[in-house]
Amino acid sequence: MRSFRQRQALAAAISTLASIPTVWAGLAGAVTIAFDYSLDTNKFFLNNATARETLERAGAFYSNVLTDTLDPITPSGGNSWDQRFTHPTTGQQPFHPVFNPPGFRLFDRDVPADTLVVYVGARDLGVGVLASATFGTSGATGDPAWLDTVARRSQPGTASGPAANEVATWGGSMTFDLDTNWNDDWRRFPLAGENDLYSVALHELAHVLGLGTADAWYAAINGGVFTGPASAAANGGAEPGVTPGGGHWLDGTTSRIYLTPSAQETALDPDILLGARKLPTDLDLAGLDDIGWDLAPPVAGDYDYDGTLDGDDLDELFANLGGAGAYNRARFNLVDDAVIDQQDADAWLADLAGTVRGDTDLDGDTDLLDAIRLILAYTGVNGAADRPRWADGNTDGDFDIDLTDAAALRRAFSGPTPPPAVPEPTAIGLLVPVMAAWRARPIRTGSQSRDEKQA
Repeated sequence: MRSFRQRQALAAAISTLASIPTVWAGLAGAVTIAFDYSLDTNKFFLNNATARETLERAGAFYSNVLTDTLDPITPSGGNSWDQRFTHPTTGQQPFHPVFNPPGFRLFDRDVPADTLVVYVGARDLGVGVLASATFGTSGATGDPAWLDTVARRSQPGTASGPAANEVATWGGSMTFDLDTNWNDDWRRFPLAGENDLYSVALHELAHVLGLGTADAWYAAINGGVFTGPASAAANGGAEPGVTPGGGHWLDGTTSRIYLTPSAQETALDPDILLGARKLPTDLDLAGLDDIGWDLAPPVAGDYDYDGTLDGDDLDELFANLGGAGAYNRARFNLVDDAVIDQQDADAWLADLAGTVRGDTDLDGDTDLLDAIRLILAYTGVNGAADRPRWADGNTDGDFDIDLTDAAALRRAFSGPTPPPAVPEPTAIGLLVPVMAAWRARPIRTGSQSRDEKQA
């Protein structure tokens, strides 16, 4: 089990991941992270939807980076197995037939194909410890094919022992400290005096995936350095150092934040500054590569790491408008200036997606379908409580869909490509405010009402 410690003056630690009785995190990636809250008897996550969403967001990052194919684990008949891990709420240590016969385990749970299950919870971890994680192990009885499925999940290499070069886990567990002052919302950076749940989740999930925990990790350590070739390449050609015991990259090791040119301490550093956020770096991803995980190629501008450029990426950019920190500039500033603004959105559209403002479905043209989406979502200048999405017609990232957005669509109106006979742009310019005004009229529907908010 790996634990993360807080340095009050210099750091706080990093740790884990999660989900609700079972919640599935991941968009386009081949590996799904399934967070299981069934052992969260202190209800640290079950009673906090924001914290659950933050953990699921961390899980989605790895889900959309990992592309391995994992066999399902489906016990039946004489084929049985058990999952061995630290109970995230009670702290009961994993079962071991020799060293810990009273230890904790669960019997005959199904694990779907291409899925990792992570049990989460919270308890008092003591002063300075933010979280801890367990790399899941197992035992099985049954026919040889079944034993191989549980042990390898169709992975081609060796998953255990001193010659291990592959990870074939079913998942693991993570626990968070009950008494820590958490920033539990991934959408904002932590304030002074807060520990960042999102950063800690990213760190600890790396342990569940095998960094600092799997046999394949320790098989690559020699003389205090990690000898994996991808990690050496990500570290400027030098084999990166590890902490005594091998559980983390050496304290203070820096690398580029994944998909940015900006450097920070690695996510697998043994601690984190109080009030700071850390994200996975090139070295952290290279470590996963070296222990056997298959990684999807990075996509520039893919801010939600789902492997595609879509409106969700623009929504993420819009959520950071006005940001001026080094991290924001490195990640979102596509125009080389001091702030994240509409110019960066225009550069994303032109340089990465090959389109313009008003193309709500990012299909390469601005046509009647785009106009209809804008009309149906029109709010007027009074705006909405939540920022409307790009896909609904919010072309400038503010808190409304109004005539400014309609004018942007009108200016860019092209119709389908190649263009058939369509209304002139001037007709669209008239249609939008007229339809918007019509939509704004009160509509009586008896006692029925609808209240929708952006997810």
